[in-house]
Amino acid sequence: MSLQVSRSGTTQEFPLRGTAAILDRARRAGRLQAAPPRVPQDITALIASFTPLLERKKITKKLCHAFQMGSTLPFVLAHANKTDTREAQEKALEQLLSNYSRDPKQYPLPLNGRSYTASVSLTLKGERQVSVEVINFLKQACPNMHSLHLQSSPLSDDVLRAVATCTSLKRLSLHYGNHCTKEGLLSLCGLKELEAFAITFPQNYQSEEIATEDARKLLNAFSGLKELDLLGLGDTESSWAFMNALDSCPHLECISVSHLDERAIALVERLGSSLPRLKKCVITDEHELIVEGARALKNFKSLESLVTKYSLTVEALRELEGLKNLHTLHLEG
Repeated sequence: MSLQVSRSGTTQEFPLRGTAAILDRARRAGRLQAAPPRVPQDITALIASFTPLLERKKITKKLCHAFQMGSTLPFVLAHANKTDTREAQEKALEQLLSNYSRDPKQYPLPLNGRSYTASVSLTLKGERQVSVEVINFLKQACPNMHSLHLQSSPLSDDVLRAVATCTSLKRLSLHYGNHCTKEGLLSLCGLKELEAFAITFPQNYQSEEIATEDARKLLNAFSGLKELDLLGLGDTESSWAFMNALDSCPHLECISVSHLDERAIALVERLGSSLPRLKKCVITDEHELIVEGARALKNFKSLESLVTKYSLTVEALRELEGLKNLHTLHLEG
């Protein structure tokens, strides 16, 4: 196969060795929107087939020059990998995984395909996407993946163990499932770089609760944790297990919980000195923020933002005045 370039009435022909096979692999890897023309008559016709390059004229010029110099398509693909923006790489991955979810036989995961080198953030949905095969593919294809959100599909221990090998992760949210055990959960202790962690129980959760000692092991491993979201646990013993272990998170800056009852108030009073950097607190329970609760929050000396669905009494508001750094009070609902 050859590439024909027409300019000023003159046609030049460049050989492209192995192009058909290369383009086919590129299409499977999500690099091409559609199969390119069988015999491209113009350089722009071929370049237009590459999804991430449509909006960047300077890259198009570089590619044109590369073709004029007789470069083969592997050079162009390698160049495109380096110049993709994070958004373009995320879009390509999302399309690839969407195709795989629809028909894994027709759109298999390209285990020896391109490398997505940007610090991508991905959300996986459904049983096919939240699988060991997909996680292993992402570990290989995305060496700098920093954020992973596993939604809509309860997980298994095997998936958790696969996630634990993605050591570049800084943010992780997962949908804990009835097939998970504490062994699977504790395998996540290998994610030493994690800065944000969120965990959700399914509505019909019937498996064992997470014990305080296990929550403490996990949080101790996340030594640099800055954000912890427990909203998805509701008012469960597992939620209390994590809250009782919060003194293992001295760098925590944001905590999201679903309730602030008498039990939580006593805990907040005890934890005040253990969380010196806490700047934001989110509470979603739709009750009145009682005076005792507001008074307990004063133990978080560095608190700057409070987001809550609670109704706020004048007395409770007066207690919050003691938070000298508080500059944002967001009442939802």
